Amino acid sequence: MRYLRIVLSLIAAALVVDPPQGAGCGPFLPEAQFGYMHNPGPEFLRGDLGIIRPQYFRRNLVVAYRYLSGAPLTAEEIAALGPKPAQQEVWPQGVQQFGGPVAVARWLAARNAVPGVAPLKNIEVYRDTLIGGYYAAYRNCLDDAFDTAAATLAKRLAQWGGTSPQVAEWVRGQDQVFANCEGGEPMPGQPETPEQAAARQPHIPAALTAGADPLLAADRQYQIAAAAFYAAKYQDAEAGFRAVAANAGSPWRDSAPYLAARTLIRRGTVAGSRDALVAAEAALREIRGDPRQARWHGSAQGLLDFVASRLRPDDRMAELGAALSRPGLGAGIAQAMTNYTALWDRQNKGPAERSDIADWITTLQSGGPHAIERWRGGGGAAWLVAALVLTKPDDPAAPELIAAARDIPLGNPAYASAAYYGILLQTALHQDDARRWADEALAAKLPPGARNSFLAERMSLARDWPEFLRYAPRIPVAATAVVADEPLANYRGEVTPDVTFDRDAAAILNRRVPLDLWVDAAGNALLPERLRAAVARAGWVRAVLLDRATQARALALHAAGLHPGLAAPLRQYAAENAPDARRFAAVFFMLRTPGLAPLVREGFGRYTAHLDKIDSLRDNWWQLQMPGGPTPAPPSADFLPPDARARGGQEWQMLVAAAPSAPNYLAAQTLAWARAHPADPRVPEALHLAVRATRYGPGDPATRAFSRQAFQLLHARYPRSDWARKTRYWY
Repeated sequence: MRYLRIVLSLIAAALVVDPPQGAGCGPFLPEAQFGYMHNPGPEFLRGDLGIIRPQYFRRNLVVAYRYLSGAPLTAEEIAALGPKPAQQEVWPQGVQQFGGPVAVARWLAARNAVPGVAPLKNIEVYRDTLIGGYYAAYRNCLDDAFDTAAATLAKRLAQWGGTSPQVAEWVRGQDQVFANCEGGEPMPGQPETPEQAAARQPHIPAALTAGADPLLAADRQYQIAAAAFYAAKYQDAEAGFRAVAANAGSPWRDSAPYLAARTLIRRGTVAGSRDALVAAEAALREIRGDPRQARWHGSAQGLLDFVASRLRPDDRMAELGAALSRPGLGAGIAQAMTNYTALWDRQNKGPAERSDIADWITTLQSGGPHAIERWRGGGGAAWLVAALVLTKPDDPAAPELIAAARDIPLGNPAYASAAYYGILLQTALHQDDARRWADEALAAKLPPGARNSFLAERMSLARDWPEFLRYAPRIPVAATAVVADEPLANYRGEVTPDVTFDRDAAAILNRRVPLDLWVDAAGNALLPERLRAAVARAGWVRAVLLDRATQARALALHAAGLHPGLAAPLRQYAAENAPDARRFAAVFFMLRTPGLAPLVREGFGRYTAHLDKIDSLRDNWWQLQMPGGPTPAPPSADFLPPDARARGGQEWQMLVAAAPSAPNYLAAQTLAWARAHPADPRVPEALHLAVRATRYGPGDPATRAFSRQAFQLLHARYPRSDWARKTRYWY
């Protein structure tokens, strides 16, 4: 927890020094993803790769390379790399939960149960240090240390008894050991109190006098070495563990050589001593070659791999790359993958000149001129995919690559990637061929994210309005809130992972498509019912704002049939004959329904699903022009005839001019109706709702004036109404 606080404080300090423009803090609402950004879905590990993206995390590109190179993951490797079931931490009875590890709680429960021992509430496990001039913290005391202490205490209690002086002395020594878990280097420039400075001093248990209990003396010898280790007195700790190894009567003798080697590693990493790492490597090799140390051989090998990664990172990466490129690691693939990607991140490069897999990942992520020649040289599907990703349509090799991509059969792990990137090249050269290819891909069984990408590409190639409608609907596969690629199950009950529009289709509908086609879409079976309903209600608002009575009536009836909960006011609107009365019926309904807007929404849509409820995050009514400049231009919509495209663009501009801000438009219409029809029983409520809209909806400098006018008219003409009593302020 303290490490987290340090990191967050450093981030906060950086933001104070140079705050990003327009940045704000949460809440971070889930945004729909129709494809994966870094972490593909669970089918990926099984070889259903979908469309490989260069921005995938490298661990996923390693998996992709395995399948593309004809060395699929084994069942054991898939299980090792897959998500692990969540394990609930079980806290000891009687111990209050805190921010530290449960292992600390287990130790404290055992320790605090010893008679006569003053209880402790927590032990910090992170220690502060300066590494390369940077202030950092590292996990100093690991779970095994606390569990070993608890197990040892249980044995000593059984041998000596809970009230014995030996147990009391043993606990005193162990408390001093764990007192070194925190402390370390003070933060530069930060004054310390004397208490804080004292806490940072080493806490080393005193050696016992001659004649002490032999087992207690052996334990104390071990405690002194362990305390020096946690206090970063590494040379003292190494000497202490060597002394333990030489003590024939110590129960810690067998583990001491391994712990001495660990001390050298800690000195090499935290204190930055390369000589210590070299010495650690020699010590670990000695342990691994000693049959009497068989218990530690596996752990020693793991540490040898770690030391090698520090001393010879390129060699180690090449070794790991070779091992990861073929079956044989079994469950060990998870650790090998972690080591490989961590080394790559630390080096900020992979050994591309020494490893085909590193060369492929480097080329895919950073570009490079040799992807085509590697493919031509027999690089297979992996290098074909890389070449397709990196090749531009005007490259002379493009037709050759397209032909090779066409030859990848369905069922091959490279199929979706080869088809998708091949279609992108083909689109620039011959759109009819690209359409046929996309239709073939969509007829195949593809992972959901890949299918969405083919739908998007096919929609961009639409030749007419029906084709646009056919390929526009998509289903989200993941969400982005704090991070990308979060499973939709994380937001069960918060979002509806149902068929919806992605950003491209929503932008075309909102800014390119004329109202007569909105009417068609609202009743067109090419769209799922859920999307027809969305088009109908948004199109109805749009038609009202543009004063298109015929289209508004048609859309109102469509929406009424698709939204039983909205049917009554929509049919009432459609039944009105007088234009002014019909417009006010629409305005009154919009005021009561803050989720209505003249736009179809992309992704998950409005967070508050009920249209008649105020959204607590201010997603109410609409604002057509966002502050800070124009919104990006939507896709071109070449499938529309030129006259329809022109009408759609003109209608968008008219819409922005007529009602850029819902509160202003609704308040203005309400004020005009109220002044002309003061006896209408709906007017007091409408004025109250207009004031509410100026509070909870988007506004601009004119909104305040509208709010005041509606408030004053409500209180001047209807002072005794319930609506006036509910409207205590204007905004």
